[in-house]
Amino acid sequence: MIKLKELDRIHEYVKNQFMDNSIPLLGIYVANDHPNSATSRRKPGDGMFIEASNDHFIDLKNSLIIGDSINDIQAGKDLGMDTILVLTGRGSQTVIDYPDLKPNAVVNDLK
Repeated sequence: MIKLKELDRIHEYVKNQFMDNSIPLLGIYVANDHPNSATSRRKPGDGMFIEASNDHFIDLKNSLIIGDSINDIQAGKDLGMDTILVLTGRGSQTVIDYPDLKPNAVVNDLK
């Protein structure tokens, strides 16, 4: 788990990247429960996705998730979303650890 200050820096970076590229960002959702006592909000649970879907009228089956972990891809698959595994972050290790993982696409990065 990361510290709240680091998470805030990551969120600020993401917000700036979206703004700099004229991409609307509807919200950022965080599961702050501990992995050993995870609720449905923690991926691969669907809690945050359902919350965002309800907040912003998002059709999850016509959405996609981009992530670097098995939990990201599994959450998307469980919700009927298209999935993209990005090889940055933990993505390269995810491919090694889960060779049977079948995202819709695998990309080196988001550039």
